[in-house]
Amino acid sequence: MLQYKAIIFDLDGTAIPTRLDALPSPKLIEAVKNAQGFVKVCFATGRSLSHARNILHALRLADPCVVSGGTRIVDPQTEKTLWEKGLSEWQVKEVMHVLLPYSYPVGFSDEVKGVPAREKVIEGSERVIYVWAVKKDVAEQLKIQLNRIEDVAAHIGGSWTEGRVDIHITHKFATKQYALEELVKLLGVEKESIIGVGDSDNDLPLFASVGFKVAMGNATET
Repeated sequence: MLQYKAIIFDLDGTAIPTRLDALPSPKLIEAVKNAQGFVKVCFATGRSLSHARNILHALRLADPCVVSGGTRIVDPQTEKTLWEKGLSEWQVKEVMHVLLPYSYPVGFSDEVKGVPAREKVIEGSERVIYVWAVKKDVAEQLKIQLNRIEDVAAHIGGSWTEGRVDIHITHKFATKQYALEELVKLLGVEKESIIGVGDSDNDLPLFASVGFKVAMGNATET
């Protein structure tokens, strides 16, 4: 029987409720503690480190984790960046041009609050651009427009605002898929020996990167 060596799980909608201030349950904290004696335990999330820090502390993870939509891998204990890939200043400007007509809050990299694109100040490159609380039909249209920008990838994920979705905009080679490929190298395990757990469309790259896939009961149909 195949011996699994690592488990990688999503956060919002999987390990915790889809809520800004959500924390893992005591039951999950205990399960992670017990699992760490046998397998490597990591998470891969669209959240920035700023929004994931309290969860990291609660779970007391020791193995590398993917944050910021796949643009960064961090050591959960030191918060040291182990791998990173961002958007160029030109790409940031192109993204903001697409978002300019909309009033949805936009956040750069580790920002915890957003403002409409017309109020944003571009200061250089960014790891990730978040567009929060977008109407689903508008998000689909924006995704098409944003993915036309050279080497840019836009993914739709769950939102902390009920009835809305968020858009995570990253470099084409800094999605969860590419970050997970780097994470697997850092873990030193084979793809087939990893369990992946997720719930949303933006977790499909996670499923493509592991041997055993687990979709939550609340998962999207795709």
